Amino acid sequence: MTERKQIFKQVGTALAVGTLLSFIGELIYGIILGLNPEWITNGTIVLMISSISIWITKYPVAAWILSKLPSAKNKKVHLSGKEFVSCIFLTFACMYVFNCLGVGIYSVFRKIIGKEAISLVAEMLSETNYVVIFIFVVIGAPVIEELFFRKLLIDKTLACGKKTAVLASALIFALVHGNFQQSLYTFFMGLLLAFLYVKTANIVYPILLHIIINFFGGFLSKYMVEQLPIDIMQATEKEIAAALMTNGGDFIGFLLYVAIVVVFTLIGVVLWIKNRKKFKLEEESKPEENKENSLKVIMANPGMILFSGFYIFMILLLLVI
Repeated sequence: MTERKQIFKQVGTALAVGTLLSFIGELIYGIILGLNPEWITNGTIVLMISSISIWITKYPVAAWILSKLPSAKNKKVHLSGKEFVSCIFLTFACMYVFNCLGVGIYSVFRKIIGKEAISLVAEMLSETNYVVIFIFVVIGAPVIEELFFRKLLIDKTLACGKKTAVLASALIFALVHGNFQQSLYTFFMGLLLAFLYVKTANIVYPILLHIIINFFGGFLSKYMVEQLPIDIMQATEKEIAAALMTNGGDFIGFLLYVAIVVVFTLIGVVLWIKNRKKFKLEEESKPEENKENSLKVIMANPGMILFSGFYIFMILLLLVI
């Protein structure tokens, strides 16, 4: 077994054990919610308990197992203000282009099998307290996830090659979201954030970008939608048109929000097209190691097979139920 495969065997073990304990934690929090049926429909309680159960099981246990692997030590590179703003636009492009694509594919598939398209995340956030969303979604998730999926995973797997480390970080990040709509855009956003971390060795940048995108997508979007005079998620096109004609002023904030998202996304797409040749990583690994298929190196071990199999099953299950 090559050194690269040995490293990912350890990674697979860490993820499998962490996921198992997290699953047990999910069962326990399910039992807790079952003690009071009203809690199950309370998005605030569900988000808090589910997040905490994952944060105190999966990530700490996996991190402890991975602590036995040596960490890469690279010199930090600082971005200019202009470079960081460009990264914001690129992150918006990854988030919203692939989110729209994922939602579109999901909706078509659900229609084919005769099921209504639903968004579990949107439904949960719509019923969740703003303070809890800010603490757990805008701040907590970006900090914890970036420290684990970018800093820890990449530091421990960079010896396998930069491209392999970036791919592993993005792939694992996408799988743990456990549903098709999120997994598509989190994979591409994960690639960008992992690439940025490898280039700068500064975890602050991915954390800040993650915070910004979660603020726009999880906090600000909820606020803007709730200011509207109608339920835009349930209203028909005719009802929306009528509301615009009679209460157009109430839509100004929402339309401004949508315009900012669209403009930022378009700028990000343009920046990616213009600079796509710059998104390259110079490898320092041995030539013979570069010939190994990165996906095979990442996945060809029992731990990764169990870990990915569990989440792929969850993604497929949520597509059809």
